[in-house]
Amino acid sequence: MAASDLWLSGMTRLTIATTCVPGDLPTKLERIASAGFSGVELYEPDLTGFTGTLEEVATIADALGLNIDVFQPFHDFEGLGGKDRDAAYARLDHKLGLMNSLSAKTLLVGTSTRKDSSPNLNDVVKDFTELAERAAKARCRAALIALPWAAHLRTEMDALDVISAVDHPNFGMGLNSFFSLADGSQAARLRDIPGERIFHVQLSDAPAIDYDITRLKSHFGLLPGQGDLNLPSFVRVLSRTATMVHGPSPE
Repeated sequence: MAASDLWLSGMTRLTIATTCVPGDLPTKLERIASAGFSGVELYEPDLTGFTGTLEEVATIADALGLNIDVFQPFHDFEGLGGKDRDAAYARLDHKLGLMNSLSAKTLLVGTSTRKDSSPNLNDVVKDFTELAERAAKARCRAALIALPWAAHLRTEMDALDVISAVDHPNFGMGLNSFFSLADGSQAARLRDIPGERIFHVQLSDAPAIDYDITRLKSHFGLLPGQGDLNLPSFVRVLSRTATMVHGPSPE
């Protein structure tokens, strides 16, 4: 799964997720740099499987000319109560601390899959507003990605409603082409998402077969061009959205 990060500066940075590359973490980073990428989406299990320190990871990435642009995953945060809510905020602070040590810029936040989480929009907005404020204090930002198998927020429009209500410069949207297209939906519906709200876009392909997207993502997520999704349309729609915000590329 490759990823392209749409920055608010109007520049597009191409990154690749460490989940796409075989090997241990140092090997993954070396292969990513050798392939010509300058940015990485770091999957936390790749980090926890590394026997060295955070400082060593940051040093390796820097020596290879790589930025750790995105850190993921962070799930099951919003709409909880009591001790579960306290634990969710403690996990958030821990993630932000890791990101600071790695000089990572964006936390990818998946919508909660917990059935006991509150569906009340006010509760959800309150939690994500606090998340945005903590991210800002940590000099990071957060991209909310709607998981099709989430308990309540399953679509891009669900996520956009929350992001618009939070209305914080450090809180935006993450998109994944697999989630957006694999059920047969068309990319055109995304054209009304404000470009300034889009923080991170993942490009992932899939075969043209009938399957349940909520169950089989891990089995059918492919690199762009290896499957049958209409990725050119997806990219065109989002590029036009970004252009409306930033203006045409100087090139």
